[in-house]
This record gives sequence, structure tokens and C-alpha cells, in this order.
Amino acid sequence: MFDIRAIRENPDLFIRAWNRRKEGLGSSSVAKILELDKAWREATTAKQDAESARNANSKLIGQAKAKKDEAEAARLMALVAEAKTTIEQAGEAEEAARKALDDVLMGLPNLPLDEVPEGADEHANVEQHKWGTPKGINAPKDHA
Repeated sequence: MFDIRAIRENPDLFIRAWNRRKEGLGSSSVAKILELDKAWREATTAKQDAESARNANSKLIGQAKAKKDEAEAARLMALVAEAKTTIEQAGEAEEAARKALDDVLMGLPNLPLDEVPEGADEHANVEQHKWGTPKGINAPKDHA
């Protein structure tokens, strides 16, 4: 599985390499990956912002109760409860976005090295060197 940061930081490398594989991947695949990554990052940010707001309001609840300001404490408790719901929803969205991104990343083929010759299929492969001589089997045994 590829590191999403590598794709995010150098998408052209992945586009060129996947175009060389001639499997229909390339710019559209990278665009889809970057779109899923953006959705995951936005969901993560929303969740973290809600957690930060909840923590700040929780701290203020303690201060309001220390000052005997029950109305302010009740208002802040309502905000904390609302933030809790937002955190749950954002967490579910984050998890779904991460799963979708991981599913795509897991299905991606490897990048070919620059020194790998291009060809239409495996029959265009070039034999670099041969070691020894292959054994000739005149009468193969029946394995059935």
C-alpha cells in the first residue's frame, strides 16, 4: 500500500508510472485518490475542531460552577452535548473516508522502475541474462 503523503507530494511521478503500465490508471486515479484524501482530511479536521471546542467548553463549565453561575454552566453543558454529537458524526465520516481511501490504495499496482522497458504485455519482456541450460524432459510422468 502506498503512503498517501507520497502521492500527495508527488502526483506526477505516480501518473507517469501508472501510464507506463497501460492498465488504465493515471491522472484520473490520482485525482480520485487526492479527492478521497481531501475528504478524509476534512473529516479529521472537523472531528478535531469539535473535540477542541468540547474540551474548551468543559473547562469553562468548571469555571462557571466555581463562580456559582448555573445558567452559564447549563448553556456550556448544552454546547458540550452538541459537540459530543458532532464528534460522533465526524468520527463516523472520518472512518468511512479513511476506509474508502485505504480500499483504493490497497488496490493500486506497483510502480515500474525507470529502467524497465515498456511493452504492450508480458510478451514484450526482454531477457536480460540466462543462467545454465534448461533441462529437457523427453517423457514427462503422468501425475494423475
